[in-house]
Amino acid sequence: MKRYLPVYIISIAVVAGLLIWMLNIKRSEETIRKVEAGWYSTIKECLADSSKSPRLIVVTRAGWSRYERNTYDNSEVKKLIAPLPRVKLDWSEDTAKMDAWKITEAPSLILTTSQGELITKLMGPRDISIIRKAIFRSIEFPFSYSELSQRTDTESVLRCIEVAIELGEFETAAVKAERFLGNDTSSISAKGQYLHAYAIAELGEIEKSQNEAKVYLSRYPKGEDRAALLWILSVLDLQNGKDASAKKYIQDMITSDSSSPFSRQAVLAYSIEYLARGKKNLSEADNFLTSAIAESSPWTYDFLLARSSLRFASPSTVELGLQDLAGVAKSNSDLAEDAQERLVMLSMPPNGDALRPNIILMFQELARSSGNPDCARFNLARLYIFANDENRAREEAQTLSVKGGEYSGDAMLLLGTMKLEFGKEPKEAVKIFEDLIAKYPERETFWAGKYGLARALFFSGDVERAKKEISEVLVYLEGRRYLADAFLTILPRPMRPIELKEQFQDFAAKLESIEKEEGGKEVFGKLLEGVLASSKGDTVTAGSKFNEIIEKNPASSVVDDAYFELAKIYVREGNLDKTKEILTKIITVYKHSDQYESAKNLLEMINQSQENRR
Repeated sequence: MKRYLPVYIISIAVVAGLLIWMLNIKRSEETIRKVEAGWYSTIKECLADSSKSPRLIVVTRAGWSRYERNTYDNSEVKKLIAPLPRVKLDWSEDTAKMDAWKITEAPSLILTTSQGELITKLMGPRDISIIRKAIFRSIEFPFSYSELSQRTDTESVLRCIEVAIELGEFETAAVKAERFLGNDTSSISAKGQYLHAYAIAELGEIEKSQNEAKVYLSRYPKGEDRAALLWILSVLDLQNGKDASAKKYIQDMITSDSSSPFSRQAVLAYSIEYLARGKKNLSEADNFLTSAIAESSPWTYDFLLARSSLRFASPSTVELGLQDLAGVAKSNSDLAEDAQERLVMLSMPPNGDALRPNIILMFQELARSSGNPDCARFNLARLYIFANDENRAREEAQTLSVKGGEYSGDAMLLLGTMKLEFGKEPKEAVKIFEDLIAKYPERETFWAGKYGLARALFFSGDVERAKKEISEVLVYLEGRRYLADAFLTILPRPMRPIELKEQFQDFAAKLESIEKEEGGKEVFGKLLEGVLASSKGDTVTAGSKFNEIIEKNPASSVVDDAYFELAKIYVREGNLDKTKEILTKIITVYKHSDQYESAKNLLEMINQSQENRR
């Protein structure tokens, strides 16, 4: 609820800056549908589908991030939307339709008829239970809002009131719901009375709404919407500073309506929003969540995740926070993968250096006993990379890649990246990326593998094939704003697709320049000789080759690569001052270099590491 009854959607995550985008593919329509696993890439395609089912349109501002994944990849929601023609769009795509549907913010969910007429919409982040209900009810009543408004049967009127509330038309909802006020005790009247109390609360008629809610609870002690009204009463009391009575309502929900999503919402809102963020009372918030966890409700893992975020706020309770996350990570719940990702983020260098050893031990156990051991094994490989244990990282990734399954493509991507970036074995990396592309053309790892292949070919000296691969990736990126998770494995840091496109264009321009520059191929050959020497540990020869390029060919299109490779040698030797000097030069002088992001990322990590040691 927006104005007077805000719906608190708690995203209690250790986000660590990771916003993840899903890319659509600008190739054949068949390829788009395969890679996007049932999602169309445009509204036009979605509306043209022959199905008579409602159309689902998901609008996102930052791509297919954690919010979208936790919502639409949720097992129940995924099953519900499986038969629906659906499309995911960036906030800035198809603005004419956005304007027609009056979409003013993202994320948003829109349901339409096959003609594109609005059935309902939800703007802004919402609790998954609200989203699930909106989709389910739209399937039950697949009529446009304008058509639904003309229907007079009771069930349609009730649905029309629900849609009016979803659209924020609270006055319309309140007027239509008045017909259900009175002494009728039927379940239909109960629903109408609940909707009226909700609507007038949004209109600011607080006292009247509270009275109606109390009448409902007295009249329908086991009513379907009992938990929702207790939630309303608790929020209104919190807004009016009535802490004790609000807490009583919430405890009542925990005791008698523990399975209701409103109970989950109330517990998280009270503990995190009100106690922790509002009153800054982390101890009381922790205690309240602990008492809710003791009730063994369906939301136990949600509460454990929330409590872990509180415990990471104090050094004395970090270990307890890790135990909470580990409990969720080893479960079979939909939140297990989320908990694993949070643990990985906590161990990222340099800030995660102290926690990493314990987290690695957790993942070693998770790989043996969790509900999703392959996910744990892949994350364990990532952790070993953070710990500079390349051999173990390679072992874990190799095991997954050979095994097959959901994470085999990601593991192959990781192996190829390690061969290219750490082992300096570009020809071996080429084989891995080619194998990945051939085995999994329908997975999101396909296009990240294409980019990896282009870079591996570049460092193998095959400029022509590198140009071909990177040109295909650029076509893929054209006009797209979603980046697949797989790109996180191969890129120096998470970046917006527009940044990625610019980096790829810079790389493509470099490939073109090598052949056009006088002596370009010879200079490129020196670069490859240096890379090969570096991979064999001969840093003297490698440094000599890179410095020769820098001194004799300062205008070469690969001089930025020579600088970056030289910086990596200085890192290996522990000369961080010289490393920083070179990285700063790349960032300031070669802003259009395809090494710009890598240099910027490495410099930030060195600075942060040095700061932490002070």
